[in-house]
Amino acid sequence: MHLEYQLSQADFVHARGFGSSIQSFFGRFHLLRIPLWGVSWVLLVLLFARISGMQVTNWLVLLPALACFIYPLLFDYSGARLYRRMSNLRSPSSVDFSQEFVQFQTNDVTTRMGWKHFTSFAEDNTVFLLFSNGKRCYSIFPKHSMTQPQIDELRTILKTYIPHK
Repeated sequence: MHLEYQLSQADFVHARGFGSSIQSFFGRFHLLRIPLWGVSWVLLVLLFARISGMQVTNWLVLLPALACFIYPLLFDYSGARLYRRMSNLRSPSSVDFSQEFVQFQTNDVTTRMGWKHFTSFAEDNTVFLLFSNGKRCYSIFPKHSMTQPQIDELRTILKTYIPHK
C-alpha cells in the first residue's frame, strides 16, 4: 500500500494531544489536570482567607491559578510553534507498507523499518499514530489525505502486523 500525505499544523497539534493522551491513564487528562490544580489553588487561598479571617486583597496570590488556567492554550501554541520550526514536518511525505517493512520517504530522507520496530498503533477520527520505541515516538498519518478504502486498508494492515492499543 502506498500513501502520500502532507501534515498540516492542525494535524500535528491534534496528534500531539492525542499521542500524549494515550501514553498513560493520567495522560488522558493532561489538558484538564493543570487547570484543576488552578481551581484547587483558588479554593485553598479562599479557604485560608476565610479560616484566618483575612481578606484577599493581594490578587497576586492568584497568579499561579491563572497560569494553570491558560495551560491548555499554551500547549496548543507550543505545538504550533514546534510545527513551524521543523521544516521536515511540512514537506510532502509518502509511506509504503509491505509485508516485511514500512518505508517512509520525504524530499530529503528515505527510511525503511521492519515491522518489529513498531510497538502499537492508535486511531481516532482524524489521524493514525504508529508508535515505535514504546509510546514516546510515533508517526502521524492524517486521514484527510486518504480515501475511505485507503483508511480501511491501512487499518487492516496495522491490525495484521502490530497490536492495537
